[in-house]
Amino acid sequence: MNTIKMILALVVGSVAVESSAGDITGQVTLKGKPRPERAVDLRSDSAIAAQYPKGMKTRHYEVGSDGGLQHVLIYLQGDFTNTTFAASGTTTVLDHTNGLFQPYVVGVRVGEPLLFKCSDGTICSFHAMLNAGADFSVTPGRDTVSRTFAQPELPVLFRCDLHPWNSAYVGVFSSPYFAVTDAQGRFTIRGVPAGRYSVALFHPKTGTTAKPVVLADHPATVDFEVFPR
Repeated sequence: MNTIKMILALVVGSVAVESSAGDITGQVTLKGKPRPERAVDLRSDSAIAAQYPKGMKTRHYEVGSDGGLQHVLIYLQGDFTNTTFAASGTTTVLDHTNGLFQPYVVGVRVGEPLLFKCSDGTICSFHAMLNAGADFSVTPGRDTVSRTFAQPELPVLFRCDLHPWNSAYVGVFSSPYFAVTDAQGRFTIRGVPAGRYSVALFHPKTGTTAKPVVLADHPATVDFEVFPR
């Protein structure tokens, strides 16, 4: 009988642990009409210009069919530096492809590698403009170069010294609780422990904002409306 009770207790305890974490989902919607995207001058690079017979434009606002805004970094605010998290096991890559850094906005964990490569065969550079600490620049060539960040920072702006129209934004976080909106402006932050949080967003053009959320034993939804600047 004692053995049965012990097994039941372990099962209940396991369920309780699993139910103590949930997902935060939502959508970021752009309200209002942004300024038209600007044409990019590609005369300095004929190889890239040949890939865009109709011309290249900036990508400040990429909006889905229902107004959902892509390339928005969503994250939980707070100090997680004293909390230990398992390694993500994912590989985050910033790639120069078709004359652009891809992805435009991305998140990475403190201490985990961010890989840089130029898969389109061009000579490119990744120049990081840090808010804290010294800037750095890498030129992968035909190789893949890896760098890590020692502390959280948002955002780290990357520019290409050889392609002045090119930029990307990287958020560096001490926790795994971040996501980037998809083509319809939707996001999911998975496995968040129950509690009270502030869900924040960053977008290169609309700026930053935050909303409170209470996460209990079921998923929470947090939607945002942002406006062009």
